[in-house]
Amino acid sequence: MRDPVRRRVARWALVPALALGVPGCSTSPEPQGATVEYIGHAAVAIRSQTGTKVVIDPYNGTKWLGYDFPTEQTADVVLVTHPHYDHDAAYYFDASTLVLREPGVYRVGDLLIRGVEAEHSGGARFRDRGMSPLNVVWVVEAGGVRLAHIGDNALPSAELLAELGPIDVLFTHPFFSPDDVLERYAPADVRVVVPIHYRIPELSHPDFGLPTATEWLGERSPVSTGTSAVTYAPASLPDSVEIHVLEPDAAIAPWSIELMRAWALVDGAATGVDRVNRLREAVALAPDVIQFRVLLAQQLEGRGGDEILRVLEQGLIAGETADPQFKIEARRLLGDGYLERGLTDLATEQFRLALRERRTYAVEAQNAARDALARLRVAER
Repeated sequence: MRDPVRRRVARWALVPALALGVPGCSTSPEPQGATVEYIGHAAVAIRSQTGTKVVIDPYNGTKWLGYDFPTEQTADVVLVTHPHYDHDAAYYFDASTLVLREPGVYRVGDLLIRGVEAEHSGGARFRDRGMSPLNVVWVVEAGGVRLAHIGDNALPSAELLAELGPIDVLFTHPFFSPDDVLERYAPADVRVVVPIHYRIPELSHPDFGLPTATEWLGERSPVSTGTSAVTYAPASLPDSVEIHVLEPDAAIAPWSIELMRAWALVDGAATGVDRVNRLREAVALAPDVIQFRVLLAQQLEGRGGDEILRVLEQGLIAGETADPQFKIEARRLLGDGYLERGLTDLATEQFRLALRERRTYAVEAQNAARDALARLRVAER
């Protein structure tokens, strides 16, 4: 075991942190570490020994994955690496919960948190669509242990590693091989690698295209924890790097029959009237899934009638519990619908709301909303 007294000091720890949340708590003479809980997909919870809790990358439980998000989860702060539905579902938490998306240094209770701007893997495909491949790597220090969640980050550069500093526990996706991950993060002196973002055989949707943890590891032998929660303390970190596979939270469950039927209808929908009718049925089966409403509204554009307005207005009633990217598209479509009917004030409000989200990949919808405001000669605000 490594000497717990020989703690490494990251450069960023010397930067004054922005104090948020509850006041800092006194620390014990010997750091006691932090408890890590694997929730599911890329969602991870970290709890300090005094009880301060952070959840990183909660996922949308109604799309692609095939299983729900355990909504009994609570947190003092939620961290989001990037605005994809399977990483950016902070709406499952109480509206008073602090949510951080921007890079920076923060202190929440006895947690020291740093977000470093990096780049989503496959950055070229984002740039081809006029987007910036946003991805924040979050480093959380608790009880003398430094834990890093990379979101969907590309393999790190030497410059990024220098900025992140030493890492005790690394949460990584399966987009790159274990060999590549271990080699590229070796300068950070990683002690434990925890795979996340993998396919969970008992729960995942059949079309979920990522490997299981076992498939990703190949011939490597991990430490199977047999539990979803593990406490990592400075004195108990291994001398050489180990891969620890955590079980998902027992509270997550497969999709409801209604949601599975709705997705089957959407996936099997053809074109024209058949597609419209299937989407109407999907909306009836899962009225809280705004994506189905947006897909239906897109089919109803130009057909006349007020159904498109009802579909979108009812979908947006969910407010903060709706997927942010599809909310932006819903507002853009609703604004267009209002505008066609001469309801300029209502249209302006929806276009402005579509532009409220600053860190998003919904660039096309936002550009359309921005163009509409320009034609109306009103400010974005």
